[in-house]
Amino acid sequence: MDDNPLVSLFNTYYYIVMSDIPSLLDLFDNMDKEGLVEATILLAQADPVIPLKDILEILEETIDLEIVAALLELLMLRVGDVDDQLMMVEYAKASDVVKRHIIMVLGYAERSKYMQFLLGEYFYNPYMRPVIRKNAFENKKFLFMNLVRYFEAAPFNSDNVQIAQQILIMIPRDVVLSCVGVFTGAKLMDVYYAMPVEDRERLDQ
Repeated sequence: MDDNPLVSLFNTYYYIVMSDIPSLLDLFDNMDKEGLVEATILLAQADPVIPLKDILEILEETIDLEIVAALLELLMLRVGDVDDQLMMVEYAKASDVVKRHIIMVLGYAERSKYMQFLLGEYFYNPYMRPVIRKNAFENKKFLFMNLVRYFEAAPFNSDNVQIAQQILIMIPRDVVLSCVGVFTGAKLMDVYYAMPVEDRERLDQ
């Protein structure tokens, strides 16, 4: 046990504050915007379970940008605590509005398992492609490496080839060429070399 009085005081304060975080949904229903934002700050710094269902319900109902920003920041800071629930459970049943928020959260954290999930959604849900491009495709090398991995396990058909080529056109040519040696023999490289020369040259843009 730590005998440092400052540490003891902090631990006592931490316990009192963190055990008394009010319900986000109650704060929202009571229109206590200030209290809601403050609660998200406490939750971002604490260890308790994130009230994910409450957060998603509020994101579904509110158009207040300050509340949306506070909730998304909380999810981004604690994404490792809620990522599996977001991807495996909540995303499939969410509205398009909430799906866009989830994509923003997952796109913010550059982790391969999130990119694999987002690429799957990109290939099979055309309606989400614009928001995925905007929020998850900024790091082109990270995108390319994950696209190679994703495409390796994807069905090799004309639709998937076309979508892969659409993504490749977004990636600078020097990024693709810098990885050629690493991914020799990958299906995506066959798709890349099968592209018309003029399209491959556009990768420089």
